[in-house]
Amino acid sequence: MTTNITACPWQMKAIEMAACSVLMLLSLVGNSMLVAVFYRNKSLRTMVHCFIANTAVSDLIIPMFFLPAKISEIFHNGQWLVGGALGNIFCKIVWTAPNASVIISMLSMMAIAVDRFYAIVFPMKTALLARRRYLILLSWIFPIAVQSYWFFKIRIEENNNSFRCHKPERLLFYNLFLSLFILTAVTLTALYSVIITTLYFQHTRLHLANEATKLRAKENRRVTIMLIFLVVPFYLLWIPFYVFECNPTNDCLLSWITCILPLWYTIVNPVVLFIFSDTFRQGIKEIIVCCSRRKCKITCKITSVKLPVKG
Repeated sequence: MTTNITACPWQMKAIEMAACSVLMLLSLVGNSMLVAVFYRNKSLRTMVHCFIANTAVSDLIIPMFFLPAKISEIFHNGQWLVGGALGNIFCKIVWTAPNASVIISMLSMMAIAVDRFYAIVFPMKTALLARRRYLILLSWIFPIAVQSYWFFKIRIEENNNSFRCHKPERLLFYNLFLSLFILTAVTLTALYSVIITTLYFQHTRLHLANEATKLRAKENRRVTIMLIFLVVPFYLLWIPFYVFECNPTNDCLLSWITCILPLWYTIVNPVVLFIFSDTFRQGIKEIIVCCSRRKCKITCKITSVKLPVKG
């Protein structure tokens, strides 16, 4: 949905720029911390951890590229400040990279759910997803390939010595994006429904199990709850985009809800991990202490044990 920025009152512009600035800061700090904790702790190189980190890396695209350009566009009434070849390339990156980031997040959540499905429902077949490096690479190749068409279509337009980043009609992309959104949402719902059902029946038989089995079942329940809190906010935040995109309007508030609200998904991962994971909180604490002592280097070691996830 597109809205004429110049028609919006200055109060609305100020609120939108403030929201974008806060989101940019939170997303940049939160996801950078998440990636740093996972990178510095080699015991976290599991399927689930790698794809959570993969999502965090893709989420960094939003605060690094899209939000600064969005704030500038609002402040300058939709004008693009940089012309020429550099401005044209930046225009293409700003409006295609965030879309790729969203697709990467959806594919990563799918990979995590399938991994958890096999680990809990068919624990003897978890080796089917052992090649996580190839899956991570594929989660980037597919979105980039999908966005390549619009990368070449988007361009800078000059009018009266001012520039605008022209974004052509993207009905085909919208339909593809909506189809992927629905497909992954339905698949994730089915997978987690089976996982929850399996965990429930396992729980009813725990009184007959040994201590190791009880601890493993407890970890599986804890991790499943955490992953559901990662998935549900993502899809709930994106629903307004599809609702209002189907009904174009020049209402500034609806435009803000459609364009900015979904991007708050980029802080979901760090917030959920901060709430559910003692290891993540400890990792952040050690990074802060390390930096405060002016020893913040890659060689600083994380002494925490791994997150309570198996797979």
